[in-house]
Amino acid sequence: MVIPEKDLKFLDAILEESQHLESPVMFLLHRLQDRYRMIKADHVRYLAEKLDRPYAELYSAVTFYDEFRLEPMGKYVVRVCRGISCHSKGSKMILDALKQKLGIEEGRTTENSLISLEEASCIGQCDGAPAMMINDQVHRNLDTNKAISIIDRILKEAD
Repeated sequence: MVIPEKDLKFLDAILEESQHLESPVMFLLHRLQDRYRMIKADHVRYLAEKLDRPYAELYSAVTFYDEFRLEPMGKYVVRVCRGISCHSKGSKMILDALKQKLGIEEGRTTENSLISLEEASCIGQCDGAPAMMINDQVHRNLDTNKAISIIDRILKEAD
């Protein structure tokens, strides 16, 4: 396992930050995901060694939770809510329109690594259904045209 020096500094820094936590695993994994838009196996192995825990314990958390990725995510992660309220108000049509617009299926990232498209079981926006999140920004009361317009703005800014 060869980890670049700058990555080692980051890993050691987040280990230091997590020392006060009784169970730091989720904190550490979230920090990795935020920094690298994915979780690298070598980083998990390093953290497991430093925490004196089995690699499988940390790796199983990575593979269990949907928010963690073993492959890089796009700069923008679009999560279309598929909860009951959003579903009943047309979120499937929005998801289908975005898949067509981006040329990808849910769970995939565009070739230019700009946008990842995902379904979310619920994003807690039932009173503004249908809704989607782009990174940490919520978009409510959508229809297919509004959703496509939001994606068009992202694509235009990226040019």
